[in-house]
Amino acid sequence: MEFASVSSIIHWISILATAAMAVSAVAMASRSGFDPYGALVLAAVASVGGGTLRDVLIGATPVFWVDDLSYVLTIIPTALLAIVGINFVPTGRGIRLNILEMFDAAGLALFCALGVQKSLIAGIDPIVAVLMGLITGTAGGMFRDVLCGQKPSVLQRDLYASCALVGALVYIGLHHFEFSALWTLGLSAAVTFTLRLYAIFSNWSERSIRWRH
Repeated sequence: MEFASVSSIIHWISILATAAMAVSAVAMASRSGFDPYGALVLAAVASVGGGTLRDVLIGATPVFWVDDLSYVLTIIPTALLAIVGINFVPTGRGIRLNILEMFDAAGLALFCALGVQKSLIAGIDPIVAVLMGLITGTAGGMFRDVLCGQKPSVLQRDLYASCALVGALVYIGLHHFEFSALWTLGLSAAVTFTLRLYAIFSNWSERSIRWRH
C-alpha cells in the first residue's frame, strides 16, 4: 500500500476518534444539564484536548487541529447531530451512560494508539511515546469530566488508564517488530477497546481498591 494511502487511512481514523469523543462529550453534557452551546464547547474540549496537550509537549506546533481544519469541521456537525439525537434517547434507563462509555472507550483506544504513533514519528523515545499515548487518550476525557464537575474516570477506575497503557505497549511491541503502520495502529486500538469493554460490562470499577480511613 502506498504511503499516501496509509496516511489518508490514518487521518480518517483520527477523524473517527474525534467524532467518537464528541459524541461521548454530548452524552455527558446531557447528563450534566448543559445547554446546546455548553455541549458543543464540551465536545470540542474533549475531542482535541488530549492531542493538543501531546503536541505542545512534543513541540509539534501549531497543534494538529489548528493546522488541519478537518477536525473542527468534524466536531461541529457531529456534536450538533448528537445534541439533536440525544433528545430521543429515554432518560432514567442508563442508555445515555452506555452511549457515553462506549464512545469514550472508542475515543480512548484510537487516540491512545494515534498518540503513540505521532510521538514515534516525531523521534520521541518509545517510553515517552507510551506516556504521550496515555495523555492523548485520557486528557480529553479528563477535561470533559472536570468541566462537568465529575471526578475524572482515569483517576478512579482501575481499568481505564491501564487499558490505554496495555494498548500503548502493544503498539511499541508491534512497531519494534516492524509490523505495518495500519496493523500496529489497529491491533493496539483493538486491545485497549476490548479491555475497556471488559471493564465496563464486568463492573470492574466496583471492585476498585478501597482505602482505609
